[in-house]
Amino acid sequence: MKGEGKRILVAPLNWGLGHASRCIPLVNALLEYGFEPVFAGDGASLELLASEFPLLRTYELPSYGIRYAKTPWLFKLKLLSQYARIQKAVSAEHDRVQEIILKEKVSGTLSDNRFGVWSKQVPSVYLTHQLNVEAGWMSSQASRWHQSIISNFDRCWVCDFKGEESLAGVLSSNGNKLKNVDWIGPLSRFSKAGEETVTTTKQSKKTIDIGVVLSGPEPSRSQFEKKVIEVLTGRKEKVVLVRGVIGPSEETAAESQSSRIEQNLTIYDFMLANELEELIRQSRILITRSGYSSIMDLYAIGAKALLVPTPGQSEQEYLADRMRAKGWFAVVRQNEFSWNSVKEALDHPWTETKKTSKSTDDATVFDVFLQGN
Repeated sequence: MKGEGKRILVAPLNWGLGHASRCIPLVNALLEYGFEPVFAGDGASLELLASEFPLLRTYELPSYGIRYAKTPWLFKLKLLSQYARIQKAVSAEHDRVQEIILKEKVSGTLSDNRFGVWSKQVPSVYLTHQLNVEAGWMSSQASRWHQSIISNFDRCWVCDFKGEESLAGVLSSNGNKLKNVDWIGPLSRFSKAGEETVTTTKQSKKTIDIGVVLSGPEPSRSQFEKKVIEVLTGRKEKVVLVRGVIGPSEETAAESQSSRIEQNLTIYDFMLANELEELIRQSRILITRSGYSSIMDLYAIGAKALLVPTPGQSEQEYLADRMRAKGWFAVVRQNEFSWNSVKEALDHPWTETKKTSKSTDDATVFDVFLQGN
């Protein structure tokens, strides 16, 4: 087979579950082409990959230990105040990666926004949708810093379409003309997003009125969960809520099905990819954050959704506004989230998402790893 058993170290950032979830289709493709993925990371993102691929090996990396502000207006300042500590963690991460490469005889690394997961000894790939970082008044400085990180890698894979068909808009545009960029098309754990025919949910039987999938960093995730439960409990509509909280990695897939019922709400801690896809297809509408990985999943399925950007995250606010302008999804800010906003979303006049051919072929893009040992 093409990969000939070459080991690829796959390492997603532990910021919510989006970075890990969009690695799932790449891991499946690596396996299909004969590579052997090995996982590295920390926290819930590593646990998600371990749950999806229990037979593959995992390694712990130093946590960036990012702490998040409880109030939106302090979000960016809180991150900025932790810069020195994060840089120290990145340096330790880089050293740890070199050890794993030697131990596992790794032939290449694939980092989803983990800044230290690269090596001069093997081909190194960086996965992102943000060549330009949307961070409000910090955008210009943050973008230059991020592009300097990208320059450490042999290739940068942008999980988006190039040009006018882009989902991420200015975030994935290459105005600064980085030389190592490949646009590989959107990535979804649910289906092959970017194909000319993308499955829609029109013919799916709707057995659930409202699906809710929560994700993202604390304390924002918990704050939104509390508000969702307050707004939706006691309604006549059937609601299924996925909290986005993963237990220890040794939990089995069957245990992801454990749930509790509170009036009209059925609540799960987490679901595996196939379970989430079924939930989304069966829901009249999905309430979720406007993280880019969520948008790619919704695009792949053609689902109806109410996007609620994480307060203080300029990127999510930009993406939500972009999706609303296209007419693809309804949008509401968290402080305005109410039953009225949910009802309006259920009655929203939807525009069909325009399907675009995929930018690259997996077999070709993986050639970078054939240069390794």
